Amino acid sequence: MQPRRGPVLLDIPMDVLRADIEIKDFISNNAHNEKIFYNSEIIELLRNSRRPCIIFGAALKDSEGIRLARELADTLKIPCLSSNPAVDILAYDCPYKFGFIGAYGSRTANFIAAKSDLILALSSRLDIRQVGALRENFASDSRIIRIDIDSAELAYNLHSDDININAEVKAVIKFILSSNIKLDCPDWLKICCEIRGKLSGLDDLNENNLMSRLSDFIPDESIIIADVGQNQVWTAQSFRNKPAQKILFSSGLGSMGYSLPASIGAYYASGEKIISINGDGGFQMNIQELQFIAREKLPVKIIVFNNHSLGMLRHFQEMYFDRKYFHTTEGSGYTVPKLSKIAAAYGLDYYCFKNINEINGDFMENNNPALIEIDINHETIIQPKSRFGQPAQNQEPLLDKNLYSYIMQLGQEKYIERPLTNMENNIIESGIRNQESGIRNQES
Repeated sequence: MQPRRGPVLLDIPMDVLRADIEIKDFISNNAHNEKIFYNSEIIELLRNSRRPCIIFGAALKDSEGIRLARELADTLKIPCLSSNPAVDILAYDCPYKFGFIGAYGSRTANFIAAKSDLILALSSRLDIRQVGALRENFASDSRIIRIDIDSAELAYNLHSDDININAEVKAVIKFILSSNIKLDCPDWLKICCEIRGKLSGLDDLNENNLMSRLSDFIPDESIIIADVGQNQVWTAQSFRNKPAQKILFSSGLGSMGYSLPASIGAYYASGEKIISINGDGGFQMNIQELQFIAREKLPVKIIVFNNHSLGMLRHFQEMYFDRKYFHTTEGSGYTVPKLSKIAAAYGLDYYCFKNINEINGDFMENNNPALIEIDINHETIIQPKSRFGQPAQNQEPLLDKNLYSYIMQLGQEKYIERPLTNMENNIIESGIRNQESGIRNQES
């Protein structure tokens, strides 16, 4: 079994760096035999579950992993969720795709996880941002099978009866596929589709709609690279990815300024068209990369969602600090230069869209590098959003109590309007108090 992949720093002494070598001397002829233990209990649990789902993680984001993940979805025909970085493993129009879990994830995905009786987590960390601060409350009625190549991740349990398998995830998927397992969960799939229907459109903000519209003009085979901030969440929530498109995030590093240099690397690694999605803040952190992109005439389309603020930080200052803005908005120590002049200075094609009706595909008509400004209102927010300490599915803005109760009861013998349980009332009332406090802070 190969260890977990990740960044490696090679510090090579100068005499070694300048030495002449024979490549053949460094090639091993020893075959590497992976020995992985599989428990047949996985297959039995899948066969016996009534409400199973899959959570895909980012370790499946190479070509073989994506192929295997899609084959698994088509074979098991059960709801498939993902972590944020793995949103592109299934195409937007896959009938088994229900979004990504977590604090900024899909309401549908978080409800499906909460209602499931078995979760197959394939290389997903299931960290606090995915499952909530009270880890044991995530999918509390579900058995969780966790597959990860990093044993340290598996030591971070959710439930006492988690089934943890320290293995290479693609090998485990091959094992499941080789069992010729067939699941029969059409009613559960219908329930998940109903949940999606009930929640459809509740959280469509202007920026989400703009992102969806932009994605219509991005050709297949493109690589989309989001920066960090609100633009990243809008990309994960609303970019309608085609089957061959890949979406890259900096993930847990949270590095503002990631998109531009990553776009250069992605182009040289793939030769594909690159779509770099940025906020105005992250865009300025590595703005010098525009010179390389322009000089080398790389086919990089740089989209900047310009809300004239550090939107995610500004939103937190609204929610928790009584709108005491500090270096996050124009007038509080933060400014954005004229992006049209930036484009002209670097010799880039420039486009500006201010609403969804203006957006068209002109910026994709050639391979020239281009700067596309999406000029939006500075008071942008992200929703849905989980507040710390709340269950993942109880996201803000809060659902109507009856709708929340209806969704949680779907799949029972018969839906009966009943008073909420004390636990359900506590969950909702606590969320309402937190939300009202945030509103009062904003109004003041």
